[in-house]
Amino acid sequence: MYVYKITQKYNMELNGFSRLPWVRVGKQSEFSDSRTFDCDTTIASMAGFFEIQLGVLASFCGIAMIFERYSLKTGSENRTAGRNDEDEIHLGGLSKASDSLAIRYLGIYAIVMGSDWLQGPYVYSLYREQYRFTERQVAILFVTGFIAAGTSGPFVGVWADQHGRKKLCRIFCLTYAGSCLVIQQPFFPLLLVGRLLGGISTAILFSVFESWLVAAYQGLPAALAFSSTAPGVKDAISKALSRTMGHASLVNGIVAAVAGIVANWIVEQTSGFRGPFMLSGALLVLTFFIIGTQWDENYGTGASSGTVAVAGGELTKLKQAIGLVRRGMVHVSSSEHTANENIQSQHISS
Repeated sequence: MYVYKITQKYNMELNGFSRLPWVRVGKQSEFSDSRTFDCDTTIASMAGFFEIQLGVLASFCGIAMIFERYSLKTGSENRTAGRNDEDEIHLGGLSKASDSLAIRYLGIYAIVMGSDWLQGPYVYSLYREQYRFTERQVAILFVTGFIAAGTSGPFVGVWADQHGRKKLCRIFCLTYAGSCLVIQQPFFPLLLVGRLLGGISTAILFSVFESWLVAAYQGLPAALAFSSTAPGVKDAISKALSRTMGHASLVNGIVAAVAGIVANWIVEQTSGFRGPFMLSGALLVLTFFIIGTQWDENYGTGASSGTVAVAGGELTKLKQAIGLVRRGMVHVSSSEHTANENIQSQHISS
């Protein structure tokens, strides 16, 4: 019932503007007091306003990044005092390697997050408005995706540690692209399969990509053939990782805004809601090949020996969480039952 209400609210948020009384098909509509209103002009002006805001935000972020680079360079020059030439060579090589790693990660991260943001605004609209499924069917589809993400989440990290994070990121590209493919057909069982694939893909997206980045940064000293205990190395890796994570959040925000504009344009051009999913699938296939050529594989420590134990522990936590939800539902149900009995008794006494 809760998911059903959330689905209704989501529908109202997405389509509320089109349901306002003065928004009708055609350019001219009327208010209740007979004033005319040009819908197309107003929507165009709103789109222009948001595009201007996006440009201002992107400019501000660009200036902030330039200032950050300048501050980091100045601070690095101040910290060089007291270090020998060998340490400086190590840190210089580490800095170049970390910058290269950040570029390789952020480029792929932008594509996969863009493919995810392209789908978000139109999932409900595609199910409800274009495919004409009932509210209950749409709720079932959404709950299926949530359950798939929740049940696969505890095992995704174990799978990544055991089989390789790069491999699982490429599997994400295939499963999410498969979800974009099956959603093109208005066949309910097939859409359920797509939601299962989408839920598993979501669990991978928000865990394995970042874990690959952390492991890649930690492996930089070994890749450059010097000790991670050298002076300043650990601190430099920590700061580089933190900086890359911050840039990833910035990239995610910009990509979300751009993806929303692109998805809206595709829907307008195609007069349907399938287009953003087709573009998302194409981007994911492209990312599959880019990851294969640009990323190195890394694994978790002690992955093979600890897999069963970790999986068992995560499964226990999942069972405990389900038990808490069940107890909460029973408590709410009993509270509602008690409240109804009190109301009935008050009516009888009155």
